[in-house]
Amino acid sequence: MKTKLSTNDQFSLFDQSVIQTILWIEKNVQGKWKFNKKTRLIDVNGSFICSNQELKNFRGVKFGIVTGDFRCQYNQLVNLEGAPQEVGGDFDCSNNKLSSLIGGPSKVGHLYDCSFNKLVSLDGCAKEINGGLNCGNNLLQSFEGAPSKLESLSCERNMLKSLIGLPLLERDFDCSNNFLTSLEGCPNKIMGFFMCDHNKLKTLEHGPQFVEDSYSCHNNLLESLIGAPKETEAQFDCSHNNLTSLENAPSKVWSFDCSNNKLTNLIGAPQKVEFAFNCSHNKLVTLKGAPKSVGDDFFCEHNSLVNLEGAPEKIGDRFLFHKNKIESLEGPVIQCNSFHGDGNKIPDSALRLIFETMVAKQIPYMLALGLCKKEIHKRTWDNLNKTKPISEDLVLGVNVLNRFGTFS
Repeated sequence: MKTKLSTNDQFSLFDQSVIQTILWIEKNVQGKWKFNKKTRLIDVNGSFICSNQELKNFRGVKFGIVTGDFRCQYNQLVNLEGAPQEVGGDFDCSNNKLSSLIGGPSKVGHLYDCSFNKLVSLDGCAKEINGGLNCGNNLLQSFEGAPSKLESLSCERNMLKSLIGLPLLERDFDCSNNFLTSLEGCPNKIMGFFMCDHNKLKTLEHGPQFVEDSYSCHNNLLESLIGAPKETEAQFDCSHNNLTSLENAPSKVWSFDCSNNKLTNLIGAPQKVEFAFNCSHNKLVTLKGAPKSVGDDFFCEHNSLVNLEGAPEKIGDRFLFHKNKIESLEGPVIQCNSFHGDGNKIPDSALRLIFETMVAKQIPYMLALGLCKKEIHKRTWDNLNKTKPISEDLVLGVNVLNRFGTFS
């Protein structure tokens, strides 16, 4: 005996549109689903993935609780009508045509991603997000409508002019590529990375005083580092600004990039850098103030240096000083794996000295100074050998250089 179906039952077996909707649900669900007769909503014990389907809506389906992820990114959605009320995992509605989040979930268990839409406001955003919020690449001018607390926040590439009203953050914060002129409203401590690059900042005042991971403030209008954190566990990047001094720079960093500024010296730089240090493309006339120790590469190319005085005493890998005005190598011996200094005016006598120093110090390989790699090989043998025969040890040293591809 067949069961008689109520006319109010929206899942009539004779309604072809409903059958197609059921098939659509079955296709996209990862787990189990049911029609909740009490709420008259679709609940999913698992995840629901309907991304990349050119959807303009959810086909009339109204979701209740989804215990896993709900992903509807890369569609043509203009609103979130029918979206789940609660999502236990990630809620991803990015890369649509949304101008509002009204209709979206009120609670999200992990990441809420509404990036790459046309949002002018966060009204309708979940009030409880137990993870991060990614609202980058929209048209936001404020944080109105955002939850009061977040694990992390990415709001890059919007139209923000202020950070006032920012939610309480626990970890990463990316506010790059906006129109910020001040960091007022920023957390004092960030247990993750902080990115405020590509804004209109002239100062780092009111910014975080401790950043556990990378701190990026490059491509702003900074004239000083007042307000910078005292230390960061990773990279500090203040390149592409208008800095004339490194005073107030962090004293402890993993790597440091102050390239493409207006520096004439390095006074104020951190004195120990665990990884790389880059001060290229400035107006340096001296390396005074440089770190005493750099764990990896030291870059100081494209400056106005006439000597290497003040250079780090110990460099973990390469010492690169191309395109300067160096005529002398006088000063303390620099310990490093290789020298790279073409485009300078270093005389042959200085080249001989560096080679002899290599052998005396038993340094396994170094790149000779002065010209481009192909020319230096010719000068080493043709010019230097005229005034003083090169010793067998030095020949061996040059052969080692050749094996490393130095004189290719």
